[in-house]
Amino acid sequence: MVDFDEAMAILENQARRNILKHLVKEPHYPLQLSELLEISQQAVMKHIKVLENAGFVEVEIMPSEKGGPPKKMYKVNQSFSLRLDLGPDLFRAEHRFEGWLEAKRKAQLIENDQFVEDCLDYWMDQWIRGQM
Repeated sequence: MVDFDEAMAILENQARRNILKHLVKEPHYPLQLSELLEISQQAVMKHIKVLENAGFVEVEIMPSEKGGPPKKMYKVNQSFSLRLDLGPDLFRAEHRFEGWLEAKRKAQLIENDQFVEDCLDYWMDQWIRGQM
């Protein structure tokens, strides 16, 4: 999971935001995104790798219908909220991955009691940092 500053740095790029605009509607192959955005496939892949490493998108391997090698299709895998409030005597920056709890649960990385304890620790840490 990326922090607020990392998310801002990643999303400041217009091409990445355009890729996400398409992927939130439906999964796409890199070639489709390249054609929709009128940029090279190499540029699309460069941006997708950044988005994938940050947890904004995930890859799904699709078998070829014609017997060729499998293809990679990309999709948005979880909800993310990024908020900045700015005004006189006001500065608040916050972000939230809404899929974090589900991902932990699905991965079964920890026992139920430990899971609850980790969740409480996470939310308490966010509250202490003033990010909630």
